[in-house]
Amino acid sequence: MDGTLEVLLLGTPLMRIVNGQGPALQESRVEHVGDVSLLSAGWREMKPDAEAVREWLEHLIPEGEASTIYRERAQHFLKMYGEANVREPDVAARIWGNADREYAGGVSFRALDGDGREIEWDAPTLEAYRGWKYLADVLRRADYEVTNGRRHLDWDPKLGQTSLSGMKGKLGVHLEEDMEGGVWRPPRPADGLLSTHIVKVEDDPRNPGEAAMESLVQTTLKLAGVRAASTWARVIDGLQVVVSERSDRIRTPSQGRIGRRHQEEWAQAAGVGRREKFAFERMDPGLDDLLALLAREGAAGEVEKGIEAIGACVLLGHTDMHRKNLGIRHPRLRGPIRLAPLYDASSSSGRAQWITRQLALPAGGAETPDAFGAEAAGTLAGKTTLGAEEAVRIVKGMANRLQDALSDAVRKCKVKDEVGKAHGEAYEARLKALETDLARRCLGLKLSNAA
Repeated sequence: MDGTLEVLLLGTPLMRIVNGQGPALQESRVEHVGDVSLLSAGWREMKPDAEAVREWLEHLIPEGEASTIYRERAQHFLKMYGEANVREPDVAARIWGNADREYAGGVSFRALDGDGREIEWDAPTLEAYRGWKYLADVLRRADYEVTNGRRHLDWDPKLGQTSLSGMKGKLGVHLEEDMEGGVWRPPRPADGLLSTHIVKVEDDPRNPGEAAMESLVQTTLKLAGVRAASTWARVIDGLQVVVSERSDRIRTPSQGRIGRRHQEEWAQAAGVGRREKFAFERMDPGLDDLLALLAREGAAGEVEKGIEAIGACVLLGHTDMHRKNLGIRHPRLRGPIRLAPLYDASSSSGRAQWITRQLALPAGGAETPDAFGAEAAGTLAGKTTLGAEEAVRIVKGMANRLQDALSDAVRKCKVKDEVGKAHGEAYEARLKALETDLARRCLGLKLSNAA
């Protein structure tokens, strides 16, 4: 008998998907039970069909989502519950088989058997984890797998571990108390223990100093008034990593609990395919469309905050500002959206030549950070009512703040970050390159005129 996958937003059921075979969902297998428009800002003007649901769900699986490990786990799940002949579980089955894992924003999943009873995977035991040493072991293994051409770890049915998401090894962890004296725990969503931080390996000798550089750029953005995730560089058992606080979480100190906040990647909100992050894969929607969305659905001042964020990232040389590194935050089930805090905004300055300096998405027509002048800044606001002159004023104001913010961030990061010996020299060289590049770009922007 078929089971059901329930999709919930902040605990509210929005749709049910009856499991079945096939490469994509079928219309007859999707039952809308709530306001599906809440799932994505891009769905507010239409009722999504099964194909839109499929693409949105696939966005919730970590990068590298096409891995057969998801299908293998779903296959195992279906065999346990009487569907042994299924060869190619569909997208719903792949997510269903990973229903005990955490997903983006306020979205969660609940698997039901044919009798409507909730099915849970065995949760990992706290005794299976050994703090920092455990993290080092898992991250080192992930780093080895990625270096040798594999993105995913094997599935462990006891620990519920299927993948470390992304191009590099990552691990979601729950941090209790503060950074220095806190205790790391494995996330256990069934018990309400959500991950609060992402620990990511940044120990690649081809790109040394990246962890400290990412921490520096994130700190610079925050000091300049841009929303950005809190980030630290750490050395765990000799392995250089970067730790970022998740921004799709809500802390309630009075209750001592961590809750979900609904946050989507720009790719989800825009409704584009999971392999359409960059301009060379798909030109539209662009950054001007993101600003148009903020103008139409956002809170007061969100267009200005968006222009500040884009301008700051371009001037700092953040070339990896693609559609899955930008996000939309929904403060409530209903209400105006906001630009989510930036993350993974490391600078390209000082990097090896094999890394391109071309922007992932053109900024006002500028395809590189050095080409970003007043004319490009004014073009950003072309699909809003803000006006080119005001957009230029905002970006130039950001340029006036960034160099001081970078200087302050350098001092702060010397105290808060841990940088391994193999990365320290490279970080200092990249810092000098960043300071030089930022000064040149800011001066060029101030001297340029909008057409």
